[in-house]
Amino acid sequence: MTAQQLLSDYGAYHRDARNKMTHYFGIPMIVFAIQVMLRAVHIPVSGLALDGALVVLIPVALYYLFLAPGLGLVMAVLLAIGYVLAGPLGVWVGVGLFLLGWVLQFIGHFYEGKKPAFLKNALHLLAGPLFILNQLFLKLGMPGGLKVS
Repeated sequence: MTAQQLLSDYGAYHRDARNKMTHYFGIPMIVFAIQVMLRAVHIPVSGLALDGALVVLIPVALYYLFLAPGLGLVMAVLLAIGYVLAGPLGVWVGVGLFLLGWVLQFIGHFYEGKKPAFLKNALHLLAGPLFILNQLFLKLGMPGGLKVS
């Protein structure tokens, strides 16, 4: 599936302006919350102490880079910034942000009148952050934004 196809499919679940607005705040909140919580998980690998956030973020960033190189590069930078900012925060901050982010998502889908897209296709869990970034690119007229139907 191309980036345009994925974002177009995801966008079909996000037409209502109120739903989009809740997602503009909720999705970054959830992504950051996951980073905060995964920073607390330590995974020993060949004598190195990696945290769960690195183990998850590296393949996710590579996926975004492969799927949509321009947006993917910006997403990788944003994920790296989030990783650094998440470090000093406690797990409970992550839990709170995670719950608040999901409350916003479900409020948005109440207005949309549709169930969340990831219930149909789990890949939409990764599409959400890219969709939000793409919308920002398009709204600001930045190069690299993908036109989707």
